[in-house]
Amino acid sequence: MKNILLFVVLLLVAFFVYKKSTPIELDSKVSMLIMQNSKPIRTIRDAQAIESKKSIYIDRIEFKNSNHLKHYKLGSIRPYTQNLFIRFSSDLELKEDKELYFYVNSDDGFALSVDDKEVCSFEKDRAMESTRCEALLKKGSRKVEILYFQGGGNMGIEVRYRIKGENRAYFFGEDSPNIRFEAN
Repeated sequence: MKNILLFVVLLLVAFFVYKKSTPIELDSKVSMLIMQNSKPIRTIRDAQAIESKKSIYIDRIEFKNSNHLKHYKLGSIRPYTQNLFIRFSSDLELKEDKELYFYVNSDDGFALSVDDKEVCSFEKDRAMESTRCEALLKKGSRKVEILYFQGGGNMGIEVRYRIKGENRAYFFGEDSPNIRFEAN
């Protein structure tokens, strides 16, 4: 009985070591450039004084409201906590012209652009709150970019989209029947 218990404990330890050492796999749908600013940031329009950068790919924009950068699947992305800009970018392939609603839930501000034209923004610091943006996207490939800033305090950003006339909203980066994402 003692040997069986020891065997079970060793199996559990091996399992947890395996889970911790196995990298998390994500569909690379969204490129994410984290830029640590050397000066405090008050608005999305503040001049950037970048002192370091980190580039990663994620499957969707879903960072829970927290005191640090925390992806729903990757967990904490340290040491990023304040005074940073993040540029999220992806190419959307549309099968046909569609009117989209983007829902940007953020704690601090952001600016959303389609094909290098700003569609909407929230320029200042704020607690986690949602802004709805509307855009008519033509068939074909469209570059969508979201510039987010975190000044101080808690941070978080989640972006969803919904096609006008449809009920379901998808996370930015999540393919739908009419839209496919590809990191650029």
